[in-house]
Amino acid sequence: DLIVMDDGFQHRYVEPRVNVVVVDSTRPVEHDHMLPYGTLRDVRSSLDRAHYFIVTKCSDSMSPLDRMLMRKELRHIAYQRIYFMRYESLPMRPVFADAKGEGVPNFSEVIAMSGIGNPMVFIRGLRLHYRVVDELQFDDHHVYRVRDLHAMERMLDRHPDAYIVTTEKDAVKIFGSRKVSERLRDRLYYVPVRMAYIEESDKDFLQNLEKDVRGD
Repeated sequence: DLIVMDDGFQHRYVEPRVNVVVVDSTRPVEHDHMLPYGTLRDVRSSLDRAHYFIVTKCSDSMSPLDRMLMRKELRHIAYQRIYFMRYESLPMRPVFADAKGEGVPNFSEVIAMSGIGNPMVFIRGLRLHYRVVDELQFDDHHVYRVRDLHAMERMLDRHPDAYIVTTEKDAVKIFGSRKVSERLRDRLYYVPVRMAYIEESDKDFLQNLEKDVRGD
């Protein structure tokens, strides 16, 4: 029997058996600061309490040397383990199943729209295969309203040949709106993603985590 906490690392009265800390590779901890100036929710010295580090959003160009340097920066205790993950983009899909057309051809004009904490990786991935002619960014956890749909319409007025491409997280929120026009329904697409371990280390992580949780 387990209690799994999300975002509980900084709570001093909680004494977990295992601490798993997620680190964004595009925001190195050594260059970040505490809230509100930065994004850290605890002092950097607290990383000594971590048992595992999961480094996310690693680029395909991250070399073994880059990973070695990051391990050196993060690991202060011998038992700490570090794993690296990257996003794998799947074929683009329409937000609405009744959308007309045959998808978004490579090198098409796209408007990158997102309401996530760090859209840099999302936009960088789009630029590999499409012409990003404009961007529409909202705050993380954004709730889409009618005025946002109007903003999308104005974007399409400026770029009549473009598609609006968003994240899977945003697509779920937009899908629930009843005020989406037919033009938007035909032009809204999202990029499904999945997480993949670099160096095929997923089995190693899960096996070690299970041992630590069981106290073996």
